[in-house]
Amino acid sequence: MCNEVQNIINYKTYIENLDFHDSNIESIKIEDYFDRKLTITIDYYNWEGNSEDGEDWTTKTLLLTINHCVNLQMNAPNLMEDTFGIISQEYDLKYDEFLKKAEEEKSQSYFKNLKSKKRENSLSLKFNTKNYANSLFDEPAGFIWIAGFNVKHEWIDQEVVNKKHITVK
Repeated sequence: MCNEVQNIINYKTYIENLDFHDSNIESIKIEDYFDRKLTITIDYYNWEGNSEDGEDWTTKTLLLTINHCVNLQMNAPNLMEDTFGIISQEYDLKYDEFLKKAEEEKSQSYFKNLKSKKRENSLSLKFNTKNYANSLFDEPAGFIWIAGFNVKHEWIDQEVVNKKHITVK
């Protein structure tokens, strides 16, 4: 693999300690025709910032941005149910293949048209959702799988006490 690809930082190192379980994906926004910027707004359940015994539960808003999105796959087999509640997350799905393919296609149309040619970091992340199959469509459980370059995340300055946490023992 080329030195440029080897020097790209896997962004998972910045977010892999977050527990997305019970968080909700509030919005998915794609903008900019050439760069294909993807922003996901997450109502983060904030397991780290709350007490397991506390009744009121404070959530936080997280913006996860991929400035050069190369993969967006989504399956929501039952939109009548809890479509965007997150059960778990998986990192690095086809990560090496996606970096290799990006390097091979660097001189082709997509990468030639980017406003910024830099690729500082990358991420392949799949959120498994609480959206399950329904007999009408006979599909597997829901997910959102994203991958791309120049990733960042930021916490929005709002914490909301809006959940009642029920401890299961």
